[in-house]
Amino acid sequence: MPIFERGRPRGGAAVSRRRGGGVAVLLAATGSLAAVGDASTASAATSQSQPAAATGCHLASPTGQVDHIVNLVFDNVHFTRDNPHVPSDLEQMPHLLHFLESNGTLLSNEHTPLIAHTADDILTTLTGVYGDKHGQPVSNSYRAFNSDGTSSPASSFAYWTDPVAASHTTDTSPTMVTPSGRIAPAPWVPFTRAGCDVGAVATANMEIENPSTDIPNIFAPSSPAAQQLANDHTRYKDPEVADFEGIAVHCAKTGTSVCAGDANATADRLPDEPGGYQGYQALFGNKYVAPVVGGSGPGNQTVEATDGQPIDNPYTHTPGFPGFDISAAQTLGYVAAMQEHGVAITYGYIEDAHANHQTDRAAGPGDPAYVANLKSDDQAFATFFADLAAHGITPANTELVVSSDEGDHFAGTQHPSPAGCDGVTQACSYAPGQIGEVDVNLAGLLARQTGDTTGDWAIHADTAPNIYVDGDPGPGAPRPRQLEHEMASLSVPDPYANQDQRATVPLTSFMADQVEEKLLHMGTGDPNRLPTFTDFANPDLYVEQGGTTCSGPRPGSGQTATSDPCVVVDPSYAWNHGDVAPDIDTNWVAFAGPGVANRGVDPTTWADETDVRPTLMALVGLDDDYAHAGRVLVEDLQAAALPPAMRAHHQTILRLAAVYKRLDADVGQFGLDTLRASTSALESTSPRDRTYQALEQRLVDLGGQRDMLAGQMSAALEAAAFAGQPLDERMANQMIGKGTALLAQAHDLAG
Repeated sequence: MPIFERGRPRGGAAVSRRRGGGVAVLLAATGSLAAVGDASTASAATSQSQPAAATGCHLASPTGQVDHIVNLVFDNVHFTRDNPHVPSDLEQMPHLLHFLESNGTLLSNEHTPLIAHTADDILTTLTGVYGDKHGQPVSNSYRAFNSDGTSSPASSFAYWTDPVAASHTTDTSPTMVTPSGRIAPAPWVPFTRAGCDVGAVATANMEIENPSTDIPNIFAPSSPAAQQLANDHTRYKDPEVADFEGIAVHCAKTGTSVCAGDANATADRLPDEPGGYQGYQALFGNKYVAPVVGGSGPGNQTVEATDGQPIDNPYTHTPGFPGFDISAAQTLGYVAAMQEHGVAITYGYIEDAHANHQTDRAAGPGDPAYVANLKSDDQAFATFFADLAAHGITPANTELVVSSDEGDHFAGTQHPSPAGCDGVTQACSYAPGQIGEVDVNLAGLLARQTGDTTGDWAIHADTAPNIYVDGDPGPGAPRPRQLEHEMASLSVPDPYANQDQRATVPLTSFMADQVEEKLLHMGTGDPNRLPTFTDFANPDLYVEQGGTTCSGPRPGSGQTATSDPCVVVDPSYAWNHGDVAPDIDTNWVAFAGPGVANRGVDPTTWADETDVRPTLMALVGLDDDYAHAGRVLVEDLQAAALPPAMRAHHQTILRLAAVYKRLDADVGQFGLDTLRASTSALESTSPRDRTYQALEQRLVDLGGQRDMLAGQMSAALEAAAFAGQPLDERMANQMIGKGTALLAQAHDLAG
């Protein structure tokens, strides 16, 4: 089943969204929710709260108050404005924004790893480690070198225990691969060991992603699910998507688990899990999950979205998973059903709002379709919060984590019509050529501008394209050096440059070969998937391989021409990510619930996505069987929620953590400075490549020092957070000093 990039379906075919009408609720700072407005909300928030189903879930939170966890991640939903006149996504979702600000803290200075894409970002958030530890730094797809030197495309979206998800490859490594080549630890394990069922709705790699491959691997060959798949000879396997994809519950070993006594439960196999993981079960797919979370209708298969509409598959027209471009109403409806029926830990993914699903075109800031999508999402959250409160699930007993997988860069004009439109009181419109990514045919551009027509390379298409040169030559080899020089020389017409007056701009903003890629946590336990080099392009651009002959826009595509036939403006997509740019890499995350400080918006704490997992684990009193790359965000937690070792050394912990993130985070100071130095090295044309060799050696040296020091810093922070070990103040100050000096060296190297 095809897997696509950036808002295209993750698995199966696309799906349209269901939308409801308006609703309003009063969100008090105490977390109580009083329903006002339309009847649908009033029915959700009944006058007498009904408790959620009892479970055997035992969380050891420092406050002793946490009974539920709701962890939600949006695709590309923004806290900051993409156009100064148009309210941001969260500003247009006031029920959600006010709830988060009133009940906890929203960090507006959180950051992505690189490459900044849905799979890497969600998996980093789920695990608390970068892609070098979970295996998916290049996503949402990547390439893997084969034994004959060619490379094959693979999907990042595969079930947690799947091997490389490629149709034709000799690479047999796990998709989720650790540095030692084993399957990465799964994020639900600490919770199920604590007696908690863990539900997932469309969350990366926690449930079936591709029925054709996952069903035979997860279910027994003689199972009804495997037999159903074997009897379906259609291409897209739509019935199996509806029945088995995108929904799962990983179960605890308790008598109150939704798996207990359920004949549809199957073994939850994690063969490489630290400490072992035997005897656990799971339910996969709406067909088996819906009946245990209050499903209605024939076979109890129908779960309702927050707008009261049945969640169904648009191709089978039957109850079931609607596809991975799932709406807020659908995800939140399913999450609420899980929570209210004893699944105390829930994860959910929600699609972005910036598309017009009637025209299959991207929508820019202030476009009526974009505004309507956000209004519908806001209603979904209003109803969701009211429904949970009616069942006794509130910020008084629930940890709520909400984030966006990444930001993205709007490829379009900043001057829609009419001038000054805000989209809310006055709709914005975009003429042809004013919106859409600038698509680059790289092979054609190389042929036109450098004369290079050698097809000995393949590309993972992206605004940060990864180049895989046949034969997997190492850094500094002649052919990669030639391509790096050629890529650095390319220029493209950009209609949005120079305040929409058009300009010819360099294709390349930054460049990294395998030396720098490893510094950016892109090297994994599977060496076959490390790109030869990565070109971080101008963020208006989307770079594809193409052919050596260019002919401009495709007839009937809606594309518009530029001054170069190898470059067109494609209105189907206008929101680029993956690249190195502030609007892509600067993100947000919010925490609300017991132990979280009520700070409203925190714009100062520098965080990244690795920090979400350790912070959540500290809040609920659990730990993972591995070291996190992130750190507990002590700035935004109440003192009572912090371990004694962190309270006793609070100021030193803050100083150490700040230097640690500047050193280790992909878009921290060290990462950006070494990336600048790498770009200088790869673009250099000095005799005998002396500049390149000198800079590369310095990067190797600095990287080795960084890895050792960052490991020591992480160990000290982890020990204070999860092992009760007091911080050694003298050692901590020495590490801070060494880290500061190392940052200065990297900055000097960047020039």
